[in-house]
Amino acid sequence: MQLKPHHFPIIRVTIAIIIAVVILVCFFNWKRDYEQKPEIVITASRVGDVTLRVGDNDIDFINGVANEVYPDKIDAQFFGEPIVGDINGDKVSDGVIWFSYTSESKETSYYVAGVILTPDGYVGTNAILLGNNLASQTLEVHDGIIIANYAIKRDGDSSVGISKYFKVENGTLVEYVN
Repeated sequence: MQLKPHHFPIIRVTIAIIIAVVILVCFFNWKRDYEQKPEIVITASRVGDVTLRVGDNDIDFINGVANEVYPDKIDAQFFGEPIVGDINGDKVSDGVIWFSYTSESKETSYYVAGVILTPDGYVGTNAILLGNNLASQTLEVHDGIIIANYAIKRDGDSSVGISKYFKVENGTLVEYVN
């Protein structure tokens, strides 16, 4: 089939629509990823007393309870008590926390992070995103390895159990694969 000049406008419009759809999909995926993965900086005075800096907002936890919440914008919560154990191999007890963070778009993300005791006091590690729509179960430390057990909620009443392993390398929390 040979293209005739009257076909060119149809082809141009079709290509323009395809390009516009690709750009919109990329934008919304970028926006969703950005909202789900805010930069979270952790400072601590002890294992249960931490400050999460999420973007420009500080959320203070005293004994694991949020001291300041931004009800119209964001919310963060600890799950259970912080777990104590040596996570960086220095034979000194550190801590592990997991928490949820609900963004302005009302999407809740779940994280795990470490709190390391140094000679100068406690230092927070990076936070690692576990996912959305979770039910926390247990958090453990064994031989320097952090084990987060949780369930991912599915449609209806079903859920799938997950165990993820983490360790601290040079002060950074990373996923550990056996």
